[in-house]
Formats: sequence, C-alpha cells, structure tokens
Amino acid sequence: MIMNRDKRQMASDERSLTHHAPRTTHLLSRITHHASRLPRPIAAFTLIEVMVACGIFFMATFAILAMVATTLRNARGLQKGYVDAGMAAAQVFQIFKTNTDPDLSVSGDFGDALRDFSWEANSQEYDTNGLLQVDIVVNRRGGREAVDRLTILVYQANTKSRAPGAPSIR
Repeated sequence: MIMNRDKRQMASDERSLTHHAPRTTHLLSRITHHASRLPRPIAAFTLIEVMVACGIFFMATFAILAMVATTLRNARGLQKGYVDAGMAAAQVFQIFKTNTDPDLSVSGDFGDALRDFSWEANSQEYDTNGLLQVDIVVNRRGGREAVDRLTILVYQANTKSRAPGAPSIR
C-alpha cells in the first residue's frame, strides 16, 4: 500500500509539473505580450511646432491690434471737428453786412461744437467802391500760431468811404 501511495504521489507530482510548466510559459508569454503593447509612441506636437504656432498666433494678434488702434485713431479724428477760416467767414459776413464802418475789428468763437477755437477778423477798405478786405484768423486757445487764415472781400454799398487820395492800409 505504501508503494501504491508513492505511485499516486509521483503521478500527481508529474501532473502538477506538467500543469505548472505550461502555466509558467503562459505567464511569460502574457508578460511579453503586455510589454510589447505598453511602449507605444504617444502622438504629440514637437517644441518647434508649438513655437511656430505661437509665433503665427502672436503675429495675427498684433496685426489685429494695429488695425483696431488705427480705426480708433481715425474715429477720434472724426469726432474732433476740423476748423477752417471758412467756417468763421459766414459769421463775419453777417456782421459786416450790417455794419457801415470800413475799419472794424471783431472776434468770436464757434460755440459748443468747437470750444477750443476762436476767430478774429480785421477789415479795411479795399477800394473806394464799397469793397472791404476782411482778414480772418482762426486760433486755438493757448496756441501761439494761427490754425488757419483767410482773406475775403465783402461788398457794402452803404460804406462810408474815405476821401479820394487818403492813405489806405493794405
């Protein structure tokens, strides 16, 4: 019986050895199989590609900012009224139309629309036929130089002219 038992023990040992051997081989092949799947290369951008994309992005951003700044500057320029002496000439003409004095000096401004600007007009007799020369100068408040100058001729039929031969200032 002891012998019989030893035979069964040996048979079971052989089975366990044959059973374990493929298992070990199977484990090794499983590990090898998993190991070959893990080191796959991961898709990503290179540093050069990222830097080129950032450069393109910033160039586009600065181009858009430059266009916005130019548009704002142009809009600001449209808001500020441009002043010329022709705007004052209409007001000066109304004043000289009702005045009979050939040598007159007047001044004024453009109202609330252009608060920073004022005008001055000086007239003198241009000829003895009632024609007056009016010199108009537009100034910016606080500025030393004239913004614009204009000379117009205004006809006044009822102007008191000087005596013929009297010196005239031109």
